[in-house]
Amino acid sequence: MPVKVLMQGLFLENRNQTGSADTRSGLEQKMTESLEGLVNLGFEVIRGPERTAPEKTIIVLGVARGGTSMVAAALFELGIPLGVNDGSVVYEDVELARAMESGDTGLLKSVIRDRNSKHAVWGFKRPSTSAQINRIAKLFRNPHFVVVFRDVFAIASRNKIAVSTDPFRNMISSLKQYRSLLDFLESSRYPAMLVSYEKALLKREPFVQTLAEFVGVTENEAVNRAFDAVEPEPSRYLRNARLTDTMGYLDRIGKDRVHGWAKPTRGHEPVTVELYINGNKTMEATADRLRQDVKDRGVHPTGLCGFIFDLSGKVELKHGDVIAVRAKGEIQELNASPKTFRP
Repeated sequence: MPVKVLMQGLFLENRNQTGSADTRSGLEQKMTESLEGLVNLGFEVIRGPERTAPEKTIIVLGVARGGTSMVAAALFELGIPLGVNDGSVVYEDVELARAMESGDTGLLKSVIRDRNSKHAVWGFKRPSTSAQINRIAKLFRNPHFVVVFRDVFAIASRNKIAVSTDPFRNMISSLKQYRSLLDFLESSRYPAMLVSYEKALLKREPFVQTLAEFVGVTENEAVNRAFDAVEPEPSRYLRNARLTDTMGYLDRIGKDRVHGWAKPTRGHEPVTVELYINGNKTMEATADRLRQDVKDRGVHPTGLCGFIFDLSGKVELKHGDVIAVRAKGEIQELNASPKTFRP
């Protein structure tokens, strides 16, 4: 309802009253309360936590460079163990990430048991978990999800600066990942809090208060620290946000082939890339094929940085399979990875 119409309605409601100071005060209070109800805070708990369950795992989901580090920073200051030390920039639990993406369920369960034995409440932040969260959510003890959404053009712009990706392709990739997250949230019954990155920065105090309530933290000092941690892309993050020594792109997947390109962020020697299907490492390839388009854009001097995984006679992709590619020895996937196979 437009504010003007709302105010007129409140005036008409009180037109027969005396106009005393108490009446005016009551009218002003009613107007203030009505206007507060129209404010878009940009976050919402869609399924509240079980208050009688003291043990839980806080899982932060989103897309790469989509604001998950800001939320993780707030959780860290609230005292939630995230598998990182003080001074972390992106709050990635490397051990847990490698276990999740190894495809070794036994290893993942082992890491989870270790975390559960040490902490009643703990958490982790890993944007690429979104691709396999349907498969692994049940492995975590009482999972509570904080899902971060950000303007997809802002994500694409950050990725262009950090790893030289194409903005249009990156926006399409982000939208697909968000759709996958929404499908998961709609079909699951886990406690969840949805967060707009942009709105959380504008409404820091109510955002941090709601986040603290969602994870079960009441200590004022911790809440104040978390409030100070909510800031847009701090300089420390900008200096260290590149999580990988490799840049590249997962272009497309077909029934028999997976295409893309990859190169070191510094230098131009060929790198080895690994193909993961539904979280399981399947094969390796050397990124040394000619990619004229990459050369023409000035990203690589010779263009010899393309890769092709030939699946014919080795792997038969099925509808819904999740395909991911990353450089060997790293935990960060190439841009536009993962992709879902849809024949």
